Amino acid sequence: MKKLAMIGCGGIGGYHLEHLVQFKDIVELAGFCDLIPEKAEKFCEIAGSGKAYTDYKTMYDEVKPDMVFICIPPYCHGEIEYETIGRGI
Repeated sequence: MKKLAMIGCGGIGGYHLEHLVQFKDIVELAGFCDLIPEKAEKFCEIAGSGKAYTDYKTMYDEVKPDMVFICIPPYCHGEIEYETIGRGI
């Protein structure tokens, strides 16, 4: 089973999560990260699994995901993707 993490627990993240929960037999929804802790916690509730984070690097260290959905506003892209690629995710 592959571990999936998600960064950004807003509208776009919610859209993807709605679909991802249908694949829980092949994907472990392992970690959710948002600057607002309550949003990440809500995604854990919806997924029925995973751990909430406010720091994506900590999430990467603990969860060790195989794949990541990066669901953040366009102006926030850059550093997160470089870190993700650098870790081989």
